[in-house]
Amino acid sequence: MAGSYTLESGNAIVKEKSTNRWSEVDVGEMTMEALFSAYKKIEVGVLDFYGEKKTVDLYAYESALSNRDWTVGQWLGLLGNTALALTDGLPTLSFSYVNYVPVNYHKTIVQGAKSGYHPSQSVESDFDDIILTFEELDSRLITDYCLFSFNGYYFTSKYQEYGVRVENCAVPVSKAGEMNAGFLNFENVGKITQVPITANMINTVNTESTWYDTLLIDTTMSITGKTVGIVIGGHLHLLDGMVKQIGDTMISISLGNYDLLNRITRSMEVLDLSFMELDQINNGVSVDGFLDEANVVAYLTSKYSFLVLIDNAEMAVDTAAVSYAAMAGSYIIPDTARLGALRNDLGNAVDYWPVWECGQWALKTTEKEIPNLVNETMGWEKLARINDARVGTNPLRKSHMTIYNYFSRDK
Repeated sequence: MAGSYTLESGNAIVKEKSTNRWSEVDVGEMTMEALFSAYKKIEVGVLDFYGEKKTVDLYAYESALSNRDWTVGQWLGLLGNTALALTDGLPTLSFSYVNYVPVNYHKTIVQGAKSGYHPSQSVESDFDDIILTFEELDSRLITDYCLFSFNGYYFTSKYQEYGVRVENCAVPVSKAGEMNAGFLNFENVGKITQVPITANMINTVNTESTWYDTLLIDTTMSITGKTVGIVIGGHLHLLDGMVKQIGDTMISISLGNYDLLNRITRSMEVLDLSFMELDQINNGVSVDGFLDEANVVAYLTSKYSFLVLIDNAEMAVDTAAVSYAAMAGSYIIPDTARLGALRNDLGNAVDYWPVWECGQWALKTTEKEIPNLVNETMGWEKLARINDARVGTNPLRKSHMTIYNYFSRDK
């Protein structure tokens, strides 16, 4: 007896186990065993008894199919009048992207404020935060869907009735004497939640592990159906292998390959790292401080570190190198490329202003050259003290840029 369903075509929408990427593939000749071995999600287009186009999710029938040598077409022919759980229409594959927006791309009022104070209140000490009031944008929406960077570092932000308060970024701006700022807009992908990290959220795997081995972090809320990133010392790690989701409220990270010395030495002139007693690198600081586990915990629980939870479990990232231009501080991408997150080879965000020129995008930045430090050319762990001395023969080098385009499959 003929079945009620026929294969509409051999094409299916699948998510690969090895890369976690969505793609469209021809599965017409593949066995069920091969399909379930290669893909973690499989959506196949079928025609029902009335010729209507439908989609069947093969993973709804995993236990019955995963070890079979049938093709999809053969399985459909064996069903007879058995009804399948279907959704209307054929499976489709389209994506939405996270885009980068310079803060001043829209009319914006920028004000400094002391932590806990209204920006209109006069204070004698230095500002901690920066208040952004967008004339054309909804501050609540911006806070819910955007992640802010100032002068190369990401900071927490929160909604206030008078605008968006970006926390702890005023000192870096003051130290640099300039403000380069922008935000990653996740509006088309999912709402974001920023979670400060506290010491009681962090544990080692066992008593014999160190803080440089795998660490477990309790997210304090469910992360099922979410993508999780982490900002450590102002550096964003999202879909780069740093974070692994291992439970409904648990992630793991490993600092074994994290360039702690490089990140700290290059940011201590900008960020306030006095809590680690490593803020006087120009005079030389003790190497023991970089190897001190208490400092690792302090770094992870500082005002510059936090979790980023995104309400979308289907995110992925594409990366591409960025070309240099003749003008220092300008970087070139094709006009067909997306304006995503720009990052240098030290892991810092690079805030830019896009200008369309001669059929291509010129990304205008203040990032020109970065110093080559002596302590990066030797086994620093064996030294007693390090400082910010540069390599004499080649004190500066060009910054190498990569653009990150985060995206998700449309639902």
